[in-house]
Amino acid sequence: MKHLKMFALAAAAVGVFMAFAGTSSSSALVWCTENKNPCPKAKTVLIIIESRVKPGKISNTSGTTLDECMGGELETAEDKQGSGIPITAEIKALTWSGCTGTTDTIKTGSMEVTEISGTSNGTVTLKGTEVTGVFSGLSCTYGAGTGTDVGTLESSGEEGFMNMSGVFNKTSGSILCPADVQLQEKWKITNHKVVYVVSEGE
Repeated sequence: MKHLKMFALAAAAVGVFMAFAGTSSSSALVWCTENKNPCPKAKTVLIIIESRVKPGKISNTSGTTLDECMGGELETAEDKQGSGIPITAEIKALTWSGCTGTTDTIKTGSMEVTEISGTSNGTVTLKGTEVTGVFSGLSCTYGAGTGTDVGTLESSGEEGFMNMSGVFNKTSGSILCPADVQLQEKWKITNHKVVYVVSEGE
């Protein structure tokens, strides 16, 4: 009887906890063209396309530039709008142009955006993205692996942009290739003036 009573109390405690958890769960995140939280349904964004607005750099962790690209595009299509946290977007294309060395994307991967608390900005994480290049005559490939934080998605009120600065690890290539490299870029959202990271509206 004593054990049965303790079991009943434990079950009741679990029930209270689950009820509390259910009432405090967070709502899904969305990209929004208006700085309102939650976002009005009509203002949610399904697709964003970004273009590089200043030269992108690939450097070793000592700061030595291995490659510099003057142009390129990152095209993403949101595939889970309003269905969970974080926002998940498939990367449809990641191109490089005007580079000082041969640079190509061999796996586009995906992008996740999570809310930065107290703001309408988001932290950007790349997953599965791989880039290959010839740096100082060496063929080297680097990737984001299962998840690499690479920067922030922000809107200044006049334009939306993504600042990228993340470390990719070597996945293949010459033994003389650096073990990891840092990507530094700035991208501008081109199909919408600004985009905010806020919760989903009713």
